[in-house]
Parts: sequence; structure tokens; C-alpha cells
Amino acid sequence: MMRVSVRYATQPALATAKNSPFFPPISPKLGLKLTSMKHKQHVVYLALGTNLGDRLENLRQARQALPPAVEIEAASSVYETPPWGVLDQPPFYNQVVRAVTDLSPHDLLTYLKQIEQRLGRTETVRNGPRPIDLDILFYDDLELETPQLSIPHPRMEGRAFVWLPLAEIAPHLIYPKLGKTAQQIATELDCSGIHLTLEQESER
Repeated sequence: MMRVSVRYATQPALATAKNSPFFPPISPKLGLKLTSMKHKQHVVYLALGTNLGDRLENLRQARQALPPAVEIEAASSVYETPPWGVLDQPPFYNQVVRAVTDLSPHDLLTYLKQIEQRLGRTETVRNGPRPIDLDILFYDDLELETPQLSIPHPRMEGRAFVWLPLAEIAPHLIYPKLGKTAQQIATELDCSGIHLTLEQESER
């Protein structure tokens, strides 16, 4: 398995996971250009996924589409993962970013859906193939349940392709439903078939 550097902003180094192949050493070199974030109020964690077309490029375009309303602070490595739910489809590239925003939860959801559409996503079967998928995992410490939106994301449990990249950039983030950290949850999951991609991102 190839070790890669994580594009990393202000999170402390993940010393407790340094011996895990899923948590590569922290690099001080950022692969993302950061802008001023002092005026943004809310910290959010977003999951990015893609399994159609140029997957690495899809992730890059999705990140570039987030500002100015959503400004990225840190991004995990990219993981190649088996499909979930619908198995007869290509493997995914998955990534998690920490960002800040002034958008309300529902406005953020609308904003992400608009980005998905601009990047070519159309309605298809649930868990089916898609050029890009943007999901809200956490929004501050909010617990929300409405017909349109649930926070934390209601289908996170058991999904290593979410928890591995999340634990990489936010190891001590608490999942309130289980009372465990992201790192604890990630180490308890079956990670077979998930690996760091060989084509990690650079300043493209």
C-alpha cells in the first residue's frame, strides 16, 4: 500500500494513528489554496464521492466549486472504495473535507445539490453510479431531523469509506449517537477493499 501525504490545514497531527496504513504522515505542505475564513460561523464536514468519468478530476472540480459560500479548511486523502448498496458499478473515490460556512443547514443542502447538478449529476437509483456526490456529515454539533435533512448524516454507521477519511482529518470528532470518536469508529470497521489511491492529488 502506498503511503501518501495528507493535505492538511490547522488540525493537530494524528499521532495516535501514525502506525496505521490508513492514516499517512501529516505533511505541512497544503494541496489546497486556503482563503480567509474569519467571517464564517459554522464548521461542517462534507463527504465527496465519485465513480464515473475522471474521478480525481471530479473531486477537484467539486472542491473548487464550494467557495465562496463554503471554504475548505482541510481535506483528507482520496480513498478508492468498493461500491455500496448497488454492487454492479465501478469503485468509488471518496474524500472528506472540513469547511466553514455561513449557510444554514438547509441552504447548505440546496447549495450542494446545485453543485452536483452543475457537475453533471442526474437523478438515478439510490446508491447508483454518479459523477459526484456531496453529503453533509456534521454541521457544528447540531443534531437535526427534518423531512429534507438529517444531521449527522443518518447513513454514516458502518460505512468505512466515510469514517476512514473523516478520522484522518478529525480523529477526535465525537459521533453523538455512539459516543465514540471518528478514530475509534474507523478502527472498529471492516476496511477490506478500501485503500489509498495510487494517484493522490497534487497541485493540478
